[in-house]
Amino acid sequence: MANSSAQRSATATCRPGKKVYTAGGGVSGGLGNVMLERLRIAPDLGSVTVAGSEDDDGFAGPWAVTAQAICGTPHAGQTRRSATTAVDSAATKTVVASCQGAGRVHGVGGEITGGGGQVRIVAVKEDDKVSGVRITATEDEDGYAGAWSATAHAVCAP
Repeated sequence: MANSSAQRSATATCRPGKKVYTAGGGVSGGLGNVMLERLRIAPDLGSVTVAGSEDDDGFAGPWAVTAQAICGTPHAGQTRRSATTAVDSAATKTVVASCQGAGRVHGVGGEITGGGGQVRIVAVKEDDKVSGVRITATEDEDGYAGAWSATAHAVCAP
């Protein structure tokens, strides 16, 4: 949905009996003045929420947020694993959420907490070195003095 409000979110929900295998979504419009802050897979694997915020300069035009969830029959042992960085004012942060044991990554997600519309997710991908998900987030071009954290989410299954 296009809108000029300072914050927008969208949620895609799985049908009953299905679980999220992977997430997608993003922000359209905004001309660089809207930050992608959340690509969150729910802990129960029932939905995906995507959120964006206008930066401190704001944006007068329309912009939209979309969420996508690829859902399927749950796999035995399918779970969401998460890892979060320290809450501080570092300009760039990277964190990896690892699948444990023989689990493999089936889906990726991540989110920013406390970024005040001035921190964006710049990469969310499967980590090649471990069976996990790596997220990188960074402050916008004029920085952010506040404390914030980044969280990576991995959908794991054997």
